[in-house]
Amino acid sequence: MRRAMALKKAGDMDGAIAAYTRVLERYPRMARAHLQLAMLYDQEPKEDYARAIYHYERYLELSRDDKARRVVRELLTRAQWSLGASLARRPDEAAAIIAELKKENAMLREQLARYQAQGPALASASPIGTVATSPKPASSTATVAVARPPGSHSTTGSGSVSLPQPTIEPGVSRVQTYTVQPGDTLAEIAKKVYGDASAWRKIYEANKNILPGPGSVRPGQVLVIPR
Repeated sequence: MRRAMALKKAGDMDGAIAAYTRVLERYPRMARAHLQLAMLYDQEPKEDYARAIYHYERYLELSRDDKARRVVRELLTRAQWSLGASLARRPDEAAAIIAELKKENAMLREQLARYQAQGPALASASPIGTVATSPKPASSTATVAVARPPGSHSTTGSGSVSLPQPTIEPGVSRVQTYTVQPGDTLAEIAKKVYGDASAWRKIYEANKNILPGPGSVRPGQVLVIPR
């Protein structure tokens, strides 16, 4: 581990990856090694999001550090969206979304480093539970007159809880909304509603109260579509 950390500090990413891999060959349940590998794969020059996702998931299975786990879940989500964007048919749109995700990843890694500096080193542990799956999507586009307060939830007839509703700015009487469908990205939604995929940032800016980042849309979310 000391050699892997020294290689990483020296900027030898390939050497650090090889060293952490050797650690995991001997200690496959070492959560800290999985996390370090995930973060190396999740940034330049590697940007190997599939491998990053695997090691983030292994860390979440093995670690008991709740503070660090919350940040790692966010990093995992962004790695998943980066992988999806990198496979998109329109490379220019994918590059824009990935650039935004990289900025957020850098902030999350700094936050994670602060957590680690405040406590003991991350240790390996037993698997603890699973990550919840996304809810099923609701209806498609709709027009609404009154919005719920940010963060509020509504219930359906079966008693299930829906996703938070977007906020409609004061003075706007009627606003178009869009319910996110499986496979949607902000670029895809912008193309559907505006006919221009590059207008995705307009939708993102109008929904920052429910979107932590450009890649955080998920099926069932109701987004405000500004006109």
